[in-house]
Amino acid sequence: MNDELTSVEFRDDCAAYYSVHPDLFWDLDRDGSFETTGIIVTFKATDLDGPSDVEVPVKAVHPTDGLAGHAKAPVHVFNVAPTVRDVSPALRSVRAAPSSRGSAAGTGGP
Repeated sequence: MNDELTSVEFRDDCAAYYSVHPDLFWDLDRDGSFETTGIIVTFKATDLDGPSDVEVPVKAVHPTDGLAGHAKAPVHVFNVAPTVRDVSPALRSVRAAPSSRGSAAGTGGP
């Protein structure tokens, strides 16, 4: 038996098929259900104590024929306090003026 490949024939729509981005489905809570879709997603690590490494399951599905592939995206969780970045200087200088009657400005107090 000769299993050597001697030629390959591509269909006319081959380039169009492979130029389409797959739909991504994420199992962010790692319960076996792919509940979140999108290219960019937010992984909440509030219940994890870092530093630790987590693998988040992801499923890619081709929108034309539904062919699917599975993988795991590695996420490294740092055990640090959250920080705010890229706050414009204008926002950093804004201060709420205290009310003379003790209620915060803009809260509807007297």
